[in-house]
Amino acid sequence: MRGMEQRLMREIGGIRADLTKVDSRLTSRMDRMENDIAWIKVSVGNIDKRLDDLEVVQVPKLKRIVGIR
Repeated sequence: MRGMEQRLMREIGGIRADLTKVDSRLTSRMDRMENDIAWIKVSVGNIDKRLDDLEVVQVPKLKRIVGIR
């Protein structure tokens, strides 16, 4: 019985160690994903600002220069 209990405890300890490693890797990957998402949001925001500038400022200027109403 004691031998079985010791083997079971070793197995449980190994599984705990494996789960700790997996949790650590998942945490680091989630952190990287959050950083990537933040970068994407900033990039999309910058693209949106440039498109707004084109639509609101640049195109009307070009239309006036070319003579299109």
